[in-house]
Parts: sequence; C-alpha cells; structure tokens
Amino acid sequence: MSISNYGVLKGRITDCRQERDDFMPHYQILIRADGVSFRASINVQSSDRRRPDLLFAVDDDVRHPLMQRLEMLDEGFHPGTPGADGLSVDYVRGGMVRLNQMRALPHDVPGINNDLNEKLDALVRHAIDDPDVQVCVLGSRWGPERERDAEFRFTPGNGLHDVHMNQGTPRRERHAGDNGVWQDGAVFLHLRDERRWVGIYLAFQPQGWHTDDRTGHPAADIPPHHARPDAHRPAPRRETPPAPRRVKVGEGVRIASAEINPAGGDRGVETVTLHNTTSSPVAVDGWMLDNGEEARHTLEGRIAPDARLVVHLPVDVALSNRGGRILLLDAAGQPVDGVTYDRDDAREEGREIRF
Repeated sequence: MSISNYGVLKGRITDCRQERDDFMPHYQILIRADGVSFRASINVQSSDRRRPDLLFAVDDDVRHPLMQRLEMLDEGFHPGTPGADGLSVDYVRGGMVRLNQMRALPHDVPGINNDLNEKLDALVRHAIDDPDVQVCVLGSRWGPERERDAEFRFTPGNGLHDVHMNQGTPRRERHAGDNGVWQDGAVFLHLRDERRWVGIYLAFQPQGWHTDDRTGHPAADIPPHHARPDAHRPAPRRETPPAPRRVKVGEGVRIASAEINPAGGDRGVETVTLHNTTSSPVAVDGWMLDNGEEARHTLEGRIAPDARLVVHLPVDVALSNRGGRILLLDAAGQPVDGVTYDRDDAREEGREIRF
C-alpha cells in the first residue's frame, strides 16, 4: 500500500498556528493557492510514547533538479509523479537529505527557539512576512470537504497531511500500510528574490532508512524469498581481519566528491570518491555506483578506516553534465548514500564537486 492522493501544493503562506498539547499536536499552516485555501498539517510529535520526538532537518540552500520542476509549476495542487525525474521526494533514494543531518526535537520545551514548533515558526513566519516567498508542500491531500476547516474556519475544508517521511515504518506498527517509495513529504520555501530554496524534512524515529525498492518496507522486514531475482550477492571477502563493519544508510561510507566533467573527453575518465567515515574497514565487494539513469558500476575490495577510494567509472556509466544524481548501493541493491548535482555544478571542466 501507500499514502493516498500524494502530490505537491504550491502557493503563499498567509497564517500559521502552533499546537503544544500532547494529543496528536501538529503545526498548522494556512496556504492560499490560486484563490483557494488549504491547510498543511505537519506532525510535531509522534504517538509513540517511547520516542515521541520527530527527526528534523533544514537545508538553507537546496540544490536539486526537483527545485527546477517546482519553480515551473502554477499555483495549486499537482498530483505527484514517482521517480528521480518526477514530481516527488524520496529521503532514501533522492539524495536530498541524510539521516545524520537530522536530529530529534521535542515539540514543547520552555525557552526560546529550542523546540520543533519554534523552529518551524521561525521559517514559516518569515515566509508570511515576505510576499515574494512561495511554498511547495509535498504530502497527502484531503478534501474538498463540505465542512469548514477545523483550524482556520475556511470553506470548503482542504489540505495536506503526511508531510514527513512515508517509508521504513516497521510492519508491526499501525502506519506500516503507508509505506511506499517516492512519496515522502517535505516543505520547500522559495525565496525568489535570493534565487534560493529552503528545504524542511521530518521523519519519525522508528522509521528505517534501509527500505525495499518496491514496497518501502524496512529491508529487515522483507523475507528472503521476496528479494528481487536480480539482487546482487557479495563476493567472498578476503582474509584480512578485522571484519568489516556493516554499514547502514546515513552512516559509514559516503560519496565525498565526483569529477563529473573532466578536462577533455568525459567518457571513461569520470571519477567518484568514496569516504569510509568509520573506525573499521568496510568491504564493498558487490556494491554499486548508480549514475541516476539505472546504469551501474560494480565495486570490489575494501576501504580502510577513515580512508578514501577513487572509483573510475566506465564509459557505460557516464555522469550527465546536465545535472543528476549519484547513488551508492550495497550488494543487495539497497541505498547506502546518494547525492545530487545540477547543470551549474557540472559546467566547469576539471572541477571536483564536493558533497
């Protein structure tokens, strides 16, 4: 299954409201889009009493091909289209945000600018005060409804929820049926006078960042016989202790840099540099680099602790100079890390782009 009516709402923020109770609190945003009112309802606390605080991250300058697609949209709600080139967000596969960038924040703490409500409020009120700022909210749409909106009292009721990561929920939990790929929620503020996008990302702590490419369920929950028939198996490890550390999404081996447009002819001389950020060696036998167009180069060997590996990409796994993404996949084809770059990044010949 997956969430319903996934898409993006583009408009202007006109009002907002904090909720600080402990009964399913949300941060509420009123948006006007082409003369129609919508409410974006953003979770600020989980119903999981063991881990109630949401994970939160802000990117003050989002550089991603999706921003170009959002900029071209008219105001209003637009159904999502899945995939790297579509109108959608995927925290695991899209290279937009990493787990290590997020931190857990309570929704209500005494003091100034130290809880999730206040972090959201600072960003949203800036958008209200500046008429040149537009907002794009990705999530699940409800309405239009006959009744007045419960928060801002406009008619008909209209809005979006599920404005957070929508995959990786353990299958024993209530919202596991919402798991899916390329359907994560997010908020993007377009500061048009600065030609800059600000990204806001939210996730629940129990959600896993190593998910099945078809279902969005945590990879650990997928029985072995459900694995894809073309899944790659790791080659036998060489006898060099200590044993490599198992790397999870958001930590361990990272894509550190790439030379996308080398001086002279590109094809066959492009490189991607991987960095093992751990204190143990990591075996990468059977791992793959994906050029964002489903062409993959298989790796072998191991990376020493806090060391880098420069990978030379073959001709058939070329990186596009028009912008795109690079994914690092493990031997089962699951994402370990991902990055994106745009046309401007790749324009200068011989430049090493650092991520």
